[in-house]
Amino acid sequence: MDTLILKQNISPAWVQSLDPQTILMVKEDPGYTEELISILDQDYKLIFAANGQEVLEFARTKQPDLILLNIKLLDIDSVEICSRLRYDTRTYRIPVIFIASSADEVNLESIDAGAVDYVLRPVQPTLLKARVRTFLELKRYRDLQDGQGTKDSLTGTSTRHQLDVLLNREWRRAIRYQTPQSLIFMDIDFFKAFNNDYGQLAGDYCLQQIARVLIKNAKRETDCVARHGADEFANLLPETDAGGAIQVAHQIQETVENLAIPHASSPISDHVTLSFGVATLRPRPSLKPVNLVQQAAALLSEAKRDGHNQIKFGQG
Repeated sequence: MDTLILKQNISPAWVQSLDPQTILMVKEDPGYTEELISILDQDYKLIFAANGQEVLEFARTKQPDLILLNIKLLDIDSVEICSRLRYDTRTYRIPVIFIASSADEVNLESIDAGAVDYVLRPVQPTLLKARVRTFLELKRYRDLQDGQGTKDSLTGTSTRHQLDVLLNREWRRAIRYQTPQSLIFMDIDFFKAFNNDYGQLAGDYCLQQIARVLIKNAKRETDCVARHGADEFANLLPETDAGGAIQVAHQIQETVENLAIPHASSPISDHVTLSFGVATLRPRPSLKPVNLVQQAAALLSEAKRDGHNQIKFGQG
């Protein structure tokens, strides 16, 4: 995995706070385990099972992105483990790479059981890294395809497409029950300057932190938090009047302020801030969902034009 270097005053802890892909391995041989740790722990999150049975448990509960599996285990045959993983709907997509002492240990049955590849001991660091990276990239791509149109891969929020789907559904319901519909648009102030100063990796972390705030503030199952642009988020609030929506915006604004993410290039603050456009409409046949979107977007533009780090609202 390529390493990105942050600039200026961002702590290395920011890099560590990102969510790297996870590799599960068995910790039976301390010397061998330390060897793998020295090769992989800079780029990935490593978790350890004590034995084969725990591999199965951790695969189901912790959902690692890849498993490095000793071809010979003390308690369960590795082929049996692969077979169980393969036929479990919770784990069948997790790639398994065998670690073997010789090619003779890896037979057709082992590969047929579900392993994607193998490496031999003593492990060659460059080879191990290349194979791990290849299968993790494939795993990330498959995960992205599975969630295409519904989840943003970086932030875990809904996508813009999913927001449109939910907005249209809630709009029809609001017409039927005569309930208000609110939409909040949020933009990170001077985010381009933030990325220029601190680097793309810090920018990604900033987006993740703000997304977590938004998701935590979404109290109801019907609320939808979505990434609407590169540095813009949306929060759909069905059956919510203007007062309730403005309260949600203030809560988000305060929580993001408390994160105190440094932003040395912001002309308005020494930390990251948001601008808000809060729109509320009572849906009726003469209006369309796009009217709510347009109003929220216009209010957000007004907030940015009038100085950023503020909330503009309107209703109709």
